Amino acid sequence: MQENESLREFVKRFGQAVLQVEAYSMDAVLQIFKRNICPGTPFFESLAKKPPTKMDDLFRRTSKYSMLEDDMRAATQQILVFGQAIQKWCGKKCQTFGPAKALWWPEPLRADPSKRDHSKKCVYHKKHGHTTETCRSLHYLVEKLIRVGHLKQYLRSDARSSDASRNHNSGTPRFQLPPKPL
Repeated sequence: MQENESLREFVKRFGQAVLQVEAYSMDAVLQIFKRNICPGTPFFESLAKKPPTKMDDLFRRTSKYSMLEDDMRAATQQILVFGQAIQKWCGKKCQTFGPAKALWWPEPLRADPSKRDHSKKCVYHKKHGHTTETCRSLHYLVEKLIRVGHLKQYLRSDARSSDASRNHNSGTPRFQLPPKPL
């Protein structure tokens, strides 16, 4: 494999090279193929544990692992893009306070641990005392990310439904005022 070449690209190039050879042995093709795959990868280990017996089997397994590789690359790209967005968003704060990760670490809970409700656990804080659904810190963080625009893909795109949720009961007050004495 060439540097920065995906498994899918390598297999395509390898398949074209094999088609140009008139007579070949399956064992020789597999050995050449394995020598060109990066050792230590899940695909290499799979080939070492159970060598394919036919070209169809080799290409089927290659397709499976190339999809895995594509998914891993896409996830890595999303993490990199999100990290760059955080760096861009926090700007000088990151230079003042350190890496962006430090800005997103939840603040420790202030309540005495022995007095917390152990039947409830917050996954965000990884502590007992309240649930993730009622966590105010997480709520504020999500609101901030929505305002900045990092969570656009999770918001409804239907304008009517978002307007309706924003203006829910907009004509009525949230609480009723007591009647004024005459």
